[in-house]
Amino acid sequence: MARKMKHAHPSDVGRAELKLALIILVLVVLVVGVIFALAYTFEKTKLETQFAQYPKTYSQFVERFAAENELDPHFVYAVIRTESKFDETAVSTAGAVGLMQITPRTFDWMKTKMDDIDELDAGSLYVPDVNIKVGTFLLRFLYDTFGDWNVTLAAYNAGYGSAMNWLDDPEISPDGKTFDVEKIPYGETKNYIKKVNAAKQRYDELYNEK
Repeated sequence: MARKMKHAHPSDVGRAELKLALIILVLVVLVVGVIFALAYTFEKTKLETQFAQYPKTYSQFVERFAAENELDPHFVYAVIRTESKFDETAVSTAGAVGLMQITPRTFDWMKTKMDDIDELDAGSLYVPDVNIKVGTFLLRFLYDTFGDWNVTLAAYNAGYGSAMNWLDDPEISPDGKTFDVEKIPYGETKNYIKKVNAAKQRYDELYNEK
């Protein structure tokens, strides 16, 4: 006698398919969640790294002296980052010292312009607040003299005399007031201006301030 084949009830098939669909849906949600979590962690780590690369170290002094000299604090941070990477003990091969890399010779010159540092010696340039006080005053003095930030940075990096000479050269400064940065003969100064401007832009982007 032939056996009768047993067929699954349609409702049982439907439940199995629904169960499988739910399992697949849960797996998809889990995978998407993991992907989003990884992406969030990556972006957060990336952003934290960028903040670490563009810090606001010594902010109490930068904000104070930037305000006193009517400078954008982000510009000052950009100069410090480019000059010393926020190392208060930094000394260049040219003898420039501290956060904003000021030479003892420039420091002595600044004593003739500033009223409250005449009793300090060059060793004071290692002190963060003194260094930033003098550096921001110098930046303001140079800007008031030249009226252009690229020329100010050139003078800060290569010296007042070099900046004046370049302004007198029509190949570098057609109008005698601004530079064609690419034509500056000192590669170090050319790159310095670009680095400070790029750092300033990055500070603006990271901290959402203009």
